[in-house]
Parts: sequence; C-alpha cells; structure tokens
Amino acid sequence: MCARDGDPFRLKEQRRGVINCRNGELWLTDDNQFELRPHRAESFLTYCLAVEYDPSAKCQLFDQTVSEIFAKSTNPADMVRHWIELMGYAIQPRRRITKAGGCCTGRATTQNEAD
Repeated sequence: MCARDGDPFRLKEQRRGVINCRNGELWLTDDNQFELRPHRAESFLTYCLAVEYDPSAKCQLFDQTVSEIFAKSTNPADMVRHWIELMGYAIQPRRRITKAGGCCTGRATTQNEAD
C-alpha cells in the first residue's frame, strides 16, 4: 500500500448532503428532496448509522415530547411545526439564508451558508 497525494477520502471537501443508513445512502438533492441510493464505495462515507431509513416511520415519544414542550404556547401546533422545520435546517449541509442588505437599504439578499 502506498501513500496518496491529495484527499482520496474527500475528508476536506465541503460536506455533502448525505446520511449513510443501513439500507442505503440518503441524499438531500438540490431541490431539497431526499433520495435513497444504494451504498457505493465511491461515496467514501466514513460512517454508517445503525438505523434503516423509513420515510413512513413515526416516533410517538418524540412527537409527544415536542407537543408537551410547546403546550402552553398561544399556538402549539405552529410552534411544533416551526421546531421541526428548524431541526430540518440544522441537519442540512448547505442553507439558503435570507438576510437584510446594508444599513437602511430595505433590500434582502440570499446567500449560501455552509458550516
């Protein structure tokens, strides 16, 4: 075995939107959809979660806990929805974020943010 120049395992690249599960690689596509793809050595994924991806799976304990946390808010259902959306943004490797322009311009700009 000989040493290789560069980054053969792509560890220094920008993070890609993929979660490696037991039953395949779950990719976040450019249009923010999920696509389950077969495992491929060429993906160079260095981890695999000990779960199978199931788009119809439910977690009653999670749903109940989040509902209890926001139960006293003026609109609990909206708060739960916002929380779920926030968690979705948190796991994405790239985010489109709208921010205000310069001082008092009244314009907004959209940027790609990466961790």
